[in-house]
Amino acid sequence: MFKYLIALIFFSFFLSSLKAQNNLYNTGELEFTDSLEKSVISTKFKKKDFKIDTLVDLSDKMPPASDQGSQGSCWAWAAAYAMRSWMDVEKNKGYYKADGSLDSSTLYSPAFVYEKYRNRRDEPCNSGALAKLTLDKILQEGAVTFDRFSYKSTDCNRSKDMNASILQSAKKNALLGYDVFVVTDLFSAQKKLTDGQPLIISIRLDDQVGDLGRSPSMGKPKIWKHYGDKGQTHAMVCVGYSDKLNAIKVLNSWGKDWGDDGYIWIDYEIAKQSINYYCYPQKTQKNIKVTTSSKALFELASNSKYLIQPTDDFWFKVGYYVKFENYKIVLADLNKREKTAVVEVREASNYKLIKSLFVNVNTSNEFYIGDKKYEFQFKEIGYRGYNVFKKAVIFDISEI
Repeated sequence: MFKYLIALIFFSFFLSSLKAQNNLYNTGELEFTDSLEKSVISTKFKKKDFKIDTLVDLSDKMPPASDQGSQGSCWAWAAAYAMRSWMDVEKNKGYYKADGSLDSSTLYSPAFVYEKYRNRRDEPCNSGALAKLTLDKILQEGAVTFDRFSYKSTDCNRSKDMNASILQSAKKNALLGYDVFVVTDLFSAQKKLTDGQPLIISIRLDDQVGDLGRSPSMGKPKIWKHYGDKGQTHAMVCVGYSDKLNAIKVLNSWGKDWGDDGYIWIDYEIAKQSINYYCYPQKTQKNIKVTTSSKALFELASNSKYLIQPTDDFWFKVGYYVKFENYKIVLADLNKREKTAVVEVREASNYKLIKSLFVNVNTSNEFYIGDKKYEFQFKEIGYRGYNVFKKAVIFDISEI
C-alpha cells in the first residue's frame, strides 16, 4: 500500500510538473543589449529637488488585466492595450459600457500593433520587439481599437487584415508631439508615478515568478522577493509603489487569474537589479519650435560680460552653442514658462547631429556617445550676457 501511495504521489507530481511546463507564460520583449542601452537617453530626477509620496496606486486608472496567451506580444499589450488606452481614458470616460461590459472602442488592440511592428516576419507567433520603440511608433504612426482589430493569440499572421481602411483609422489615433522618455532609477520612476504617470517596464524575469503568480495569496499581497535563475525579458506596466511593502506594483498580461487580479508586487531590490528601463509618453512640442536646423549659430565668447557673478557652469541662449570636448552643445529652443528646452549635441568639426535632448529644469539626462557616457544637467534659467531680456540656460555637462 505504501508503495502505491509513493507511486501516486510521484505520478501526481509528474503531472503537475508537466502541466507547468506546458503552461509556461509567454513574454516577447527583446533582450536589452549593450547597443540598445547606448541608444537610450535616460532622465533622472534629483531627490533634493522633488518630494514623492510613500504610497501610489494607479491601478484604478488602468484597463483590466488580460491575457496574451501563446503569443510573444507582451510589448504590444504593454504599449497599446495598457499605455495607449490609459492615455485616452479621460476622453473616453472609462473602459466599460453602461451594462458593465468592456467597451472595445476605447481599448487599443495589441493584435494590430503586433502585426504592424513586430521584429520578424518568419516567426509569426514568437517575434519580439522593444516596448519603448513600439510605444514611440504607436504615438507617431497610430494604432486601432479592439472593435477594428480583434485579438487571437494563435492567429499571428494578419497581414491580410491590414487593409487601407484600418491603416487610415490608425493614423487618426496618432499623437504627434509626444516623445517616449526613459528613466532607469527607482526614485525617478517613483517621481513619475507620484505625478500620476504609469510606466512601461522592461524586466529580466526569473524562473520562479510564473509560479509565484499562480500560488494562493492567502489574503496577502503577492510580492516577488527572491530572484532565482535568470529567465526571459518581459514587458509590463508599473502602476504604483508602496514604501510599507518595499515594492512596486505592476500590471501583467498573463490574465486576471495570475497574481492578484493580474497584478503583482516586485520588491525594490529586485526592481533595481532586474528592470532594464521604465518608459512613458510625454508631450514635448507645446510651444517648442526648433530654430537651429541651419549652421547659423554663434559661439558664446569667453570674454562676454556677465550680469551676475560667473560660475563653473556652462550657459547659452537660443541660437548659441558652447564647445565641450569635440562637440558643440547647442540650445535649439527654450520654453521659459514651462522651463523646458531642446538641446542638441553636434560634432564640432562638421556640425553633424549626434543627440537631441528634451530637457527639464532640475533634471539630468544621461546618454552615450560611442563608449563614453555623459550627463547633462539643466540647472536653471537665469540672466547671462548683454541682453537682459534673453534668458540663458545654465547647465553642466560631464563624462561619467
